[in-house]
Amino acid sequence: MQAQISTAFAILATLAAAAGCGEKSDQEQIKATYAQASSALSKADGASFCAALAPASAEAVASGGKNVTGVASCGPGVDRMLKAIKALQQSNWVDFCAAISPQLAQGIASSGKQAAGQTPSCSDNAAVLSKSPRAAKAFATIGNQLQGLLSRIASGKLTDIKVSGESASATVVPAQPGQQPVKFVRTEDGWKLVSTG
Repeated sequence: MQAQISTAFAILATLAAAAGCGEKSDQEQIKATYAQASSALSKADGASFCAALAPASAEAVASGGKNVTGVASCGPGVDRMLKAIKALQQSNWVDFCAAISPQLAQGIASSGKQAAGQTPSCSDNAAVLSKSPRAAKAFATIGNQLQGLLSRIASGKLTDIKVSGESASATVVPAQPGQQPVKFVRTEDGWKLVSTG
């Protein structure tokens, strides 16, 4: 009797695996990963965004963002980056200076002229700098480029998903000029974003 029950369970397990009971296809998992990243950016949730990234990509985001935000971990670094972008777009220099690294804030603070006896201020100097045509254009360009990347991820849809072993690529629509495919890698935790194109 015990052998018959074991055999029955083995047959059921095999049939369930063959039928894919509860298993999502690679394409569905890839779309879910991209949706997680998209939703996280829309909600300004850096930790959730970074959870959608492959480990090496999360490390690269953390490393690259450290110079801007002063934060060496992915989730909090992305949170600070999103705050800096929002403040930059709103010309809210107090919040902008609070979101960037202390070194960067000090560089902005020391770049302007101060009245005798005044302590240099990042927000005051950023406001002054933003009024010069050259700096205003630079701030606007930075803000627009970062917002464009975030908007593309937040509002884009995946099409033409191609899986090749442990890696995959997909096209994001609407497409932008010079756009490269989005890349994914299969990890032990499922499909993760490698690059956003």
